[in-house]
Amino acid sequence: MAQLASNRTRLVTAIAVLALWAGTATPARAAEGDEPICIPIGRLWDGTAEEVRAIETIPVPESYSKGMQSCGGPLWSEDLMRWHQRFGTEDTAWRAFDFILRRDGYLLEAARAAPGAIRQAMKRASLAIARATDAKDRDATNQRILTELDAALHQPISKLGAPMGLALQAIGEAETFRSARFRSLAAEQIAANEANRAEIAALVTGPVSDPPAAASPSEVLARLLRDAGLDRSIDNARLRLAVFDAAQSLEPDAIARVDALVHKLRTPALNRIEDFAFGAGDDFCDLPDYADEAVKTACADDVSFERQAKTYFLLKASAALLHDNDMPAEDFFRLYERDRKDNGDWETRWLGVDPRILSLKEAQAEMLLRKSGLNADEEIAPTADVYKTQWGLEKLVEVTRMFSPADDVVRFRRIATRALQVDARIKAYNRETGTGPFPEFDRAMAYFRVVLPQLGEIAGVTDPGASPR
Repeated sequence: MAQLASNRTRLVTAIAVLALWAGTATPARAAEGDEPICIPIGRLWDGTAEEVRAIETIPVPESYSKGMQSCGGPLWSEDLMRWHQRFGTEDTAWRAFDFILRRDGYLLEAARAAPGAIRQAMKRASLAIARATDAKDRDATNQRILTELDAALHQPISKLGAPMGLALQAIGEAETFRSARFRSLAAEQIAANEANRAEIAALVTGPVSDPPAAASPSEVLARLLRDAGLDRSIDNARLRLAVFDAAQSLEPDAIARVDALVHKLRTPALNRIEDFAFGAGDDFCDLPDYADEAVKTACADDVSFERQAKTYFLLKASAALLHDNDMPAEDFFRLYERDRKDNGDWETRWLGVDPRILSLKEAQAEMLLRKSGLNADEEIAPTADVYKTQWGLEKLVEVTRMFSPADDVVRFRRIATRALQVDARIKAYNRETGTGPFPEFDRAMAYFRVVLPQLGEIAGVTDPGASPR
């Protein structure tokens, strides 16, 4: 049991100075009268055992609400919301998210104000260029104006995506707790982002031109919007929300909407990267000489392509499961597991396994169970293939072996409870049909029966999500 103990506060001791926010820091020694130098070091907030014990009554612990980064700014909202996904309930997560909305409301205000700031900057640049028509050094003057516009647009464009960050967090809570209200909140934030983006769409009338090729304010704006990736992040969020909706209903129209959004995200490079990734080395973009030119170009020109590709694979695999096709999921696992150096997501450092992998494997198991013949009443139909049902159960058990129950109480309870239900159905079916017995899962089921009532003690806390007695 000792290995199940979880260190609740972890510190990443060496993160580049380019970190967006910072955690604790050690100021450099300065001469008398000099300003101290702030050296950012990324900190991951994670509640203590005592704070998890009190999660129902204090969903936002003081260590979080009063915590600050070393170089200014509050602690990351993602840390708090992921904490509730692991240890809380829909209600505790909702109250925590309300705190985040109130605390970070100024970011939403800035996002709403950004289109106006962009319009003003564009107007000033256009007027300045018009006034310089007769200047002797017109080309140099125009280039200076466009350079100044580039600098002026960076800040408001960076603020446009604030609602999307909140939307993605709300989608995560909706997925964990099967929550309609978090789903609605996510949809509201996505719509807000789309509205902000639509306000400036009319200002982009020219091509995307990289400097020094940009010859107009419109081309400068088009490039900055492209580099910000706002359109793609909106499409990703819309697709993730559509997958959530389709998984709940399994309605053909909902699944068709998912397919359309997957198709919209596809590019020539994304369509072929699976054939060439890791083909000539240990890195994702180590490509063989015979790789498609579109793939080579994407890897060479876009520093975000690897992350973009993995996000696409994940969403594509999730969409495929809606069609009872799990092969794209296996492709995603293959590519992800090849990359042993992927430390991009903070959650990977927390749990050792990216939660996206766990969620996709859990969804894959549920797809196999549905495909095997479990009917609407969760009974095994007379025409069912019990071996496929056992395969789905094996996949559920496999997920629980990838993480400690102490690190994700909510996920472990959900999967273990589901596995016990399926095992009971299999055993009842075998008794009725004279099939079996098949004892290969008995040890795992015995483990679940022992651990489930003790989850609170294993995590070092009172179990926050257990049903009241």
